[in-house]
Amino acid sequence: MKPDLLVTMVMPEGYAELLAEDFNVHYMPRVAADDPALDSVAGKIRAVLTNGTIGITSALIERLDSLEIVSAFGAGCENIDVAAARARGIALSFGPGTNAHSVADLAICLMMCASRRIVAADRAARSGQWREFRDVATPTISRRRIGIVGLGLIGSGIARRAAACDMEIAYTGPRPKDAPWRYVSDVTALADASDYLVLSCPGGPETRRMIDETVLRALGPAGYLINVARGSIVDNDALVRALKEGLIAGAAIDVYEDEPNIPDTFKSLDNMTLTPHIAGNASDATHAKYLLYMENMRAHLAGKPIPTPMG
Repeated sequence: MKPDLLVTMVMPEGYAELLAEDFNVHYMPRVAADDPALDSVAGKIRAVLTNGTIGITSALIERLDSLEIVSAFGAGCENIDVAAARARGIALSFGPGTNAHSVADLAICLMMCASRRIVAADRAARSGQWREFRDVATPTISRRRIGIVGLGLIGSGIARRAAACDMEIAYTGPRPKDAPWRYVSDVTALADASDYLVLSCPGGPETRRMIDETVLRALGPAGYLINVARGSIVDNDALVRALKEGLIAGAAIDVYEDEPNIPDTFKSLDNMTLTPHIAGNASDATHAKYLLYMENMRAHLAGKPIPTPMG
């Protein structure tokens, strides 16, 4: 008999059908604990599949009497109430490394798009503004300085790609790592030593609003902020002021605090490049997440240790 699975995130196209081969899937993206739609199924749910952005609250955990395991589809897990799950003896799994390559790829892409003004160049080419745009010189990323906030699997991937562009690489995090790049203990000092400040660290209380006006001023009027991590890490008001006042040259953002809502102030800025949280959604990354999720679920259902338990 197939176990009942509650999916609270939006699944990539075709994957709800794949999951249905192994589970009775109840597909309810962003469902709240008090949603009447749960009335008929809450007692049957054995597994929840979510992601770090949506997560699962203690209230929803408590409503699901038969819940055995909560899984994050990917590496993010900051909005999963881990304490509430563990208090109930519920297993926790996630997908570290499954999208590291695709997120690192997009980080480099966004650096290039921001500094070379690729989006504006596309508009100019389509509208016949050839000379008006082509005569404006823009900076390359090669031989520039990159500061990476968070040298995990994604941050390390960004660093390796930056090395291929002859960039000078430094990073910050809770502690130095066994890595060939320079460690800087303070994010403000890292910003001061960088032309591109790239965020690839976890979200959550420890990093909330870490990128504030002080950090942005340190990055400086020729600097660019790239965020492929979590929207909560950046003080949005400070970022908008910095872009309007020329405290930094530009920004490229893939993640937002209130997704899918993007602040209107972001949309109004010509020196900000926006993408709709696509960094981890490359086709091979999505399939890697699915395969690791199934590996974890099969192990759990067989009473074996989960290959990638949540910290």
